[in-house]
Amino acid sequence: MLTQRIVSKSRYYLPCLYQQRSIKVRNLPIKYDEFETPYMKTKKPGEFFISNFYAMVQRKWTLADIKNYRRWKRMDEIRNSQRYVSERHKILGPDLATTHFLLSRGGKVKFKGQDEWMTRGHLDNDQIPSSYVPGYFVEELDATDAVLLYEGFENMCNLEELKKLILHDCPFVDDWCLNRMYMFANTLEYLDLSGCKNITERGICTLHVLKKLKTLDIRDTPNIQHKELVSLLLQDVIPRCEVIGINYEDPVLLKRIEKYL
Repeated sequence: MLTQRIVSKSRYYLPCLYQQRSIKVRNLPIKYDEFETPYMKTKKPGEFFISNFYAMVQRKWTLADIKNYRRWKRMDEIRNSQRYVSERHKILGPDLATTHFLLSRGGKVKFKGQDEWMTRGHLDNDQIPSSYVPGYFVEELDATDAVLLYEGFENMCNLEELKKLILHDCPFVDDWCLNRMYMFANTLEYLDLSGCKNITERGICTLHVLKKLKTLDIRDTPNIQHKELVSLLLQDVIPRCEVIGINYEDPVLLKRIEKYL
């Protein structure tokens, strides 16, 4: 009898214990989902136009908020337009799919065995096949000044003959983009990152997977700290790699090297 009273009183005086049992805990997905990362944002379940509309109306907007919202909206549209489209790769194959993706954004492509660069004009004049044709292998990509985001690099997968990649003055190329260079680990020999203001020494360290890399251009990259030391560490992993944009005769660098000798 005493035990029953204690149980009944605990149920009466501690209702929170029974309320917590009904709380649904969100379990992490078993498989990795890129749409859960902050770089692949999509509309989540429960996000509707009406709820977003009321949230916008009730907020006190300033001119800076409007500019930031328009900038975010424009970037979100660009991000969605650069997502990986599996149907495009199934119809065109990896090389032609990458060609269509990059040429439509102002880039240039050179195929294996050809000396001419393919541009947007070739795509508009239907000189690029619109369905799979064997024998087209992308050997060089030039994305100078292209608006290329993290999501866009996934469209360059399965390029088995890519040897040269130029990302000169790409405003949105950062360390996360360099982390996807593992896709070209077995083929890439030349990488141009000159003028990419958003990359740091962390992104350069991820390039150690490019075992066949022969030339790396990192000129005009002000956010890379200790550029000389990072390049020496990279060359220690990839001995044949030549780093352009490094002053090896810097007296400060020579003093640091003497400490390790």
